[in-house]
Amino acid sequence: MAYEDFLEQNIFEPLGMLNSGYSIDWDTQKNKAQGHEIINEEFIINQYEQYFLFAGAGGLYTTVNDLAKWDRALYSEQIFKKATIEKSYDSYIEIPNSTGYGYGYGWFARGNRVEHSGLLPGYTSYIYRELDSQLVIIFLSNSEVLAEKRYDFTRVLLNLIK
Repeated sequence: MAYEDFLEQNIFEPLGMLNSGYSIDWDTQKNKAQGHEIINEEFIINQYEQYFLFAGAGGLYTTVNDLAKWDRALYSEQIFKKATIEKSYDSYIEIPNSTGYGYGYGWFARGNRVEHSGLLPGYTSYIYRELDSQLVIIFLSNSEVLAEKRYDFTRVLLNLIK
């Protein structure tokens, strides 16, 4: 079974993630956000065309609403067993100079908080989750310029809601 078919049948379809998928043929994607970058102080559409080099992450596309469905599913056993989910949050590697963060199976973890971020040419993503309260903050941008700001935005939002 092809990777994209596995994701569709086992994750996207069961969770109702209708605006998510996998494709390394970006030219065929409808309603795709164009990545942007700054060159010579001008904000332009990213000209990078080799996303196939990032086949795992570079081929995934989604929306904030679909990621919220993914987040909700991680509190159930709809996709994974509870023990598997909990194991993914365990810290297997300590991150140097990180004030206590470790890295599990795809998640940076510290206590009750788990986070995952992504960066590709022209795109930035970040998901912040507090497991006890089930708070989630999802940040998606079609600009890599905002990559460093995703953590600042999260801190501002956390200060507003707490």
